[in-house]
Amino acid sequence: MVMKDKRSLLLIGLYTVIILVAGFAGYRTWAVNNVMAGMYDTSLGQFQGAEDAEKVIVEILDYRCSYCRAVHETTQELLSRHPDVKIVYRHYPIFGRPSVIEAEVALAAGMQGKFSEAHDALMSRESPITDREIEALVQSIGLDPERFRADMKGPETGYLLLNTLDSVEVLGIKSTPVFIIGDIVYSLDNGMPTVETFEQFLEEAYGD
Repeated sequence: MVMKDKRSLLLIGLYTVIILVAGFAGYRTWAVNNVMAGMYDTSLGQFQGAEDAEKVIVEILDYRCSYCRAVHETTQELLSRHPDVKIVYRHYPIFGRPSVIEAEVALAAGMQGKFSEAHDALMSRESPITDREIEALVQSIGLDPERFRADMKGPETGYLLLNTLDSVEVLGIKSTPVFIIGDIVYSLDNGMPTVETFEQFLEEAYGD
């Protein structure tokens, strides 16, 4: 009788563990799927390519990341070859305050429809942008300065940055750049991507 009771308790404990593990796995799957869908949000205009493009790449980047800047030429060539592709940018400022400021600059420019111009300018820089250079950029790409300053520190910009931080944590992303194409998550651990690398992933995700 004692042995039978012990066996019953053991089975109950085992079933409990299985249920908890299965529940966590289910929640994890739901969270990842939810995050993956949310990464395609372009509410602040942070994309390049055709707005209605059917094929989408999400790039998680930091303007202070030299590898992000190095791959920029490749992504631009990809877009020039494939007008049916759009790249959505999500900012993961891993290098501190300068990274945050430059992300805010790009997103605030995006809210006036000038993300691409600001993005390309920031990608061309070896050193962090200064306040004076921000003012010059605002003028050169034709932004409303007052609105730009408000949007840099506005709730929409802050929310998108925080949402990206939450998303990369759920996805287990620790570095930049990282590219999401369909169900594929590609980091530089697998080597610097070429145009052909992206074309292969796009074919796998979307077909011809």
